[in-house]
Amino acid sequence: LYLRGDAALLAGRLARDPAEAQRPSLTGRPLTEEVAEVMTQRAPLYESVAHAILDAALAPEGLLRQAVTALGLG
Repeated sequence: LYLRGDAALLAGRLARDPAEAQRPSLTGRPLTEEVAEVMTQRAPLYESVAHAILDAALAPEGLLRQAVTALGLG
């Protein structure tokens, strides 16, 4: 399963993560720009191997429903 979110959403979650200071920048750019650049590079691979793509902006309950459906468990 690929949990896909836009750069602003993912950067916000990274910034709130207590371990964020332990993650060195890959590009030296601001976090949102870096996430956007990295995801632009990686998204095609992630999408090509994903059984299903889930919307990271959904509430946990919505994600769970999508995952259960995608995996044929419900």
